[in-house]
Amino acid sequence: MKSGVPFIACDMPNATTFMLHVYAAMAEEEGRAISARTKTALAAAKARGVKLGNPNLQPGNPEQARAAAAIKAAQAETKAADLRPVITEIRAASVATLDGLAKALTARGVSSPSGGAVWHRSGVHRLLRRLEGAA
Repeated sequence: MKSGVPFIACDMPNATTFMLHVYAAMAEEEGRAISARTKTALAAAKARGVKLGNPNLQPGNPEQARAAAAIKAAQAETKAADLRPVITEIRAASVATLDGLAKALTARGVSSPSGGAVWHRSGVHRLLRRLEGAA
């Protein structure tokens, strides 16, 4: 908008420049409000004695953080390797899209990367990247 190049928002083709400025200002203000609410909630939780962050990491210890990240990555690699046969079987049934793979994994009751029951395209995408990297 600052450059002066005219454009049309796909989801609001009839929006005027004024309307776009108003929407942008409202979104910016909502971002500030969300930040303030989050900071207030975290401060209240901390005041109640809730320990914030990863309880297994010591603050200011980058080596420990790197080690924790390495462990998490190794666990993800193991999970990906375990799922390789399942992905191969699903693909053999002519399912090739990320959404299709996500629905098939969910239907089979395979737990998602976060341990949930539902797979999403982003999780499938990360899984496939891991499998391609290990191939």
